[in-house]
Amino acid sequence: MNKFEDTLFQTVKHNSLLFLEDGVKRIIDYGGKELYDIIVLSCPSIQISLELAMKAFVLREKGVRFLVKRNKKGVEYTDEEIEKIYNEKRLLVKGFDDIKKQINRMGNTKLRKEDYEIIEDFQNYRNKLVHFCCPLAKEELSSFRENLMYYVVHVVLCLLYDNYKNLKPAEYFEELLGYDFFRILWNDYGYIRAIEQLAKEQSKEVGVCPICERNAYSLDEEFCYFCNTYPNDGEWGRTHCLACDGKKTVVYDRLNIHYPKNHHSMPGFCQHCEAHPQIFECPICGQTHWLYSDTYDWMCYDGHCTTENKDYPVDNS
Repeated sequence: MNKFEDTLFQTVKHNSLLFLEDGVKRIIDYGGKELYDIIVLSCPSIQISLELAMKAFVLREKGVRFLVKRNKKGVEYTDEEIEKIYNEKRLLVKGFDDIKKQINRMGNTKLRKEDYEIIEDFQNYRNKLVHFCCPLAKEELSSFRENLMYYVVHVVLCLLYDNYKNLKPAEYFEELLGYDFFRILWNDYGYIRAIEQLAKEQSKEVGVCPICERNAYSLDEEFCYFCNTYPNDGEWGRTHCLACDGKKTVVYDRLNIHYPKNHHSMPGFCQHCEAHPQIFECPICGQTHWLYSDTYDWMCYDGHCTTENKDYPVDNS
């Protein structure tokens, strides 16, 4: 992007987030007002946010020329001409549907075919509520309200996602939305569901985070999409689960397991079935197993490494 495009991109992105915050805050904290009224007020803000997010995406990926309508002769404007007519307040940009089709053809977004269907569904609901004042049952309103947060995370925020800092999703959302707004979303069930779904779509294997207890921890990437928890090197150990047969799904505190008085064992947590076994790790060979489970000849135990057939001092303090 040139300097003009970058300035325009930052402004469009900022405005998209302003409308997004306005719409989402209404939905989350509607203070006893009718849910129907709140959704009617929120839909236009979220729709405008989406339209601006799409423009910001095209600006960043392709440049301003791909947003601007051609002149009366059907010829594209040059960058210099675009900046001139913009300053003269005569700039005409393509409509929402044209930009949406253009983004779909680009094929380098995180949007899937299903997400474009969600956009269509949202527009249909918005038209029913805002333009035609169609009555919706309480269950329909609650479902639509929850799906709005999915729409926000999977469509609007994904379009604004430009990970030049290589941030993890939770870090990116916090930086993009600001700490206060980000923390408001934390307790919203629609947002929680949306992030859990995002983790499932982006990861090969997802489990429960031992810190925030959301089903948003990527076992293959080793971080939580919701709270951004991730282990430092050597901080967590992993072993198999005897309760659900999960492979390396039980995590335990490896940093402190060999601390005096711990007897080389620590509580574990299965990220699949949420079992809480006590895990023993041999200080000689590193073999792990569940304490108080069936014992086998091959198991090491406190004071003896079976693998290397070595005894070691036991801390009886």
